[in-house]
Amino acid sequence: MVQYKKDDIKEKIDNAALKIFVEKGYEKTKISNIATESNVSVGNIYRYYKSKEEIFYSIAPESVLENLKSILINKLTFAKDKTANELNSKNDFQLVNEEFIDYMIKNREQILIMFNGRQRYKI
Repeated sequence: MVQYKKDDIKEKIDNAALKIFVEKGYEKTKISNIATESNVSVGNIYRYYKSKEEIFYSIAPESVLENLKSILINKLTFAKDKTANELNSKNDFQLVNEEFIDYMIKNREQILIMFNGRQRYKI
């Protein structure tokens, strides 16, 4: 039998959980689904995490949404401080710009499961 390092097992659990949460949503996901996907026993998952909720917050921390919120607030504050003519002449202002798109792409799975499990977050 192959022995895995603890970090490798945790990474397998996290990757599997992210995939299952995206596919099924938080409420319909069971620890057994994550165990099957990660090829890690349910008992072994509980060595790393106390609950499904702990797994959820580990792979989708609230900081992801807080950072997204911060990006949008900064953009809207910038727009509020400018006149319509200044905004029309500024090529550097776009609510959806490279910074926003890059962040969304980098965190797409976490954001998706947060929006699907939105009752858990207050943004």
